[in-house]
Amino acid sequence: MVKWMVCGMLILSMVTLTWAQKKKLGRPINTTEHEVGPALSGDGKSMLLMSTYSKSGELSIKYTQMSSPGKWDQPEDIPALGLHQDLFFIGGYSLSYDGKMLLFTSRKGPNIGGYDIWYCQKQGNGWSVAKNFGKPLNSKMHDACPSLSPDGKSLYFMRCKTMKNGQAEDCQLYVSVKKGKNSWHEAVPLHQSINQYHSTAPTILADNKTLLFSSNRPGSLGELDLYMSINDGEKWNEPIALDYLNTVGMDQFVSVPIRGDIIYYSQDAGGQQDIFMAKIPQNMRPDPVYLMEGTVTDPNNEPIPAYVQLYDPSTNNRLQVLKTEPDGSFFMVLHGSNVYDFSVLAVDPAFHYAERLLYSDSLTDAQKEQLTITLSPQQDHPTFELPNIQFEPYSSELDDVSSVAIKRLYKWLEKNPNLRVEISAHLDSVQSDSLPSHPELTEHVIDSLYQTYYDTINLVGMDSILVDSLQQLEPYTVLNDTTGLWEREELVIKHTYHNDRTPAQADAIRNKLLKMAKDPNLENRIRAVGYADRKKIEGVGRKRVEVKVL
Repeated sequence: MVKWMVCGMLILSMVTLTWAQKKKLGRPINTTEHEVGPALSGDGKSMLLMSTYSKSGELSIKYTQMSSPGKWDQPEDIPALGLHQDLFFIGGYSLSYDGKMLLFTSRKGPNIGGYDIWYCQKQGNGWSVAKNFGKPLNSKMHDACPSLSPDGKSLYFMRCKTMKNGQAEDCQLYVSVKKGKNSWHEAVPLHQSINQYHSTAPTILADNKTLLFSSNRPGSLGELDLYMSINDGEKWNEPIALDYLNTVGMDQFVSVPIRGDIIYYSQDAGGQQDIFMAKIPQNMRPDPVYLMEGTVTDPNNEPIPAYVQLYDPSTNNRLQVLKTEPDGSFFMVLHGSNVYDFSVLAVDPAFHYAERLLYSDSLTDAQKEQLTITLSPQQDHPTFELPNIQFEPYSSELDDVSSVAIKRLYKWLEKNPNLRVEISAHLDSVQSDSLPSHPELTEHVIDSLYQTYYDTINLVGMDSILVDSLQQLEPYTVLNDTTGLWEREELVIKHTYHNDRTPAQADAIRNKLLKMAKDPNLENRIRAVGYADRKKIEGVGRKRVEVKVL
């Protein structure tokens, strides 16, 4: 059983902002001291910041969570980062989009260069021991201000010749691509359109193609201004200044949750730094994305280790794959206008799997979907739907979008060599007519039968020769000479046009699997059945393909 529950993106604040407004966050985020560098998780419910609101009066990295819309808990120090806050670079930290990884900049040892990029993982209410990303991501130079892409595959950061506390000089922006579970490729500099001038503090947004950063390029209002560049698939376009935020001071640390319409930043407020939020102009917002968040459990509500996958069915390319957390949870961001093949497969193939097609090509705003996915073991003989198997319109031919789903089904059968299944196709309602009155009526049945007719022919007064000749006519048979009742039989051809393609559709799936088979016994393990509209779900018919474990 799979429960798909759709809801809109959660509202980040109860405050309504107009274009001309910015809003200073209240307590406990802002205090009478300095607060700088907000960095939020994708859902906007967790935040890192630096504050001098402490006994020492020195800037320290703090963590807080939103307890209710617009209300934040008291920011707390992070013990996993250690006590020597003077080793950290101001604003040089971020949260992953799922909020489960904290990335930060430090010159504590053992290090590779001056400042290095480190990380720790969320563990319950705390964080794991911090680890250095190591080579080749970190270098002999200063590497700082990491920003992880929403799919976790790319890490953007700045590499500088000189860095000290909150100051950095001769910086360029780099990106490193993940190549394994905990390893990264050699970082490469971004396009010259970005790195032509001193550039710092990159932030990659949820659409995975909009980059915010800070630079002192010609035309800047202050020492450092905020800019935006969009990747067109081949290169980063010429940066655009965020003049709705830029000031004559140093503008550099910003954060934009997945919703994409609100930006958080720090700015001078009468002699001290405070944290603000502002509405992003429509023409400067990232493309809307689709957030998938959920849990995978067994029928007893116990978490199941599972792989969550995303494919492009038009190319059969796998775009994303991740493993659920120990509590069964997962977090995935879809970006771009496309149709996606989404699936959840238990690590143990003895469980059935779940799949669905996702359509993000009509998004106008960011959306969030909360999923509860329950996978049953084969011993329970589950019946589950395969909605990603589609057919051409008015046909039993498999649509190309089904290719990934068919391969998935085959691999699942291959991993369970003793499994016998029934593959069935279902229809919402059977329709028929004696004429092909609708394109849906593609199936044609011809029946031939003899129809009996009765005619009355009065023979009284008729010439005897004519009567004799009539009595010899076929297919007439005289039943009663007195009344003139005659019987005749005619061969009638009956045409019926209907829409029940389910037997052919079930056979099409089976035949496709058999063509892929390496096991000659697979033919005996698959039963194909077309049920038309005979098996309704809760009294309602619905087009679908199902697999039942026998």
